[in-house]
Amino acid sequence: MSLKAEIVGSCTKCSDGFIDRLVPCECMKRFRVYNRLIDGGFYKNSLDIVYNNYEWPEIESGENFVKYFLDNVADVEKKGLSLYIYSKDRGRGKTTLAHFIMSQVVSCLSDLSLYSSHRSYAFEDAHSLLIHSKDDSFEKPMHAVWYVLDDLGNEPSTPAWKKEQMISELQKMLQYRRNHQLPTIITSNYSPEDLSGRYEGVLDSLLEIQPSGDMGGQYYRSVKVSGAEDLRLSLSQWEV
Repeated sequence: MSLKAEIVGSCTKCSDGFIDRLVPCECMKRFRVYNRLIDGGFYKNSLDIVYNNYEWPEIESGENFVKYFLDNVADVEKKGLSLYIYSKDRGRGKTTLAHFIMSQVVSCLSDLSLYSSHRSYAFEDAHSLLIHSKDDSFEKPMHAVWYVLDDLGNEPSTPAWKKEQMISELQKMLQYRRNHQLPTIITSNYSPEDLSGRYEGVLDSLLEIQPSGDMGGQYYRSVKVSGAEDLRLSLSQWEV
């Protein structure tokens, strides 16, 4: 079954994705969001979660930055404002929160007054950034207008992995996006202070990590996700 048939075909409010032939039904809006994000590497299962009674994870600090991001999408895009979402523990819902934010972004920018066929979206994990850096056969995800880099700091630490190479690619990515004022969302299990230590302070100025260990400057704001429950364990596809 195609994605459109799955989403639009199961709608009980319309027959073809439109109401009165001109007004798109909610199912069509949802399909457009899925279609654009999945094409950019986002996960369908995560989009399914954020479209089904999604509740934000517990946010210890920076919730106001997330709300601003969602309430001012056009301004965020124009200025290239960016978020660093982190938690020292795994399973706190950082990646899913990034999917939720991006689903709202695409939904907002699908409005006719804001729509652009040249706008692109991309998602990749930190390890893939390193892999894609060696392949010049396609447009790299980091060049997308909206970009999510997931799990920064958790690249494989095998003998074949070169920290210097990873730092170099991160510098290229961050500098490119800063120069072009492109909005970026980064998720990580490292606090800004710990991330500074992992990359030996080389990325501090680009990520706007202050000497105090806090993050914040012209573009970046940090969001700390917390909670006592591993959200991955509370979600199940089993019906028995």
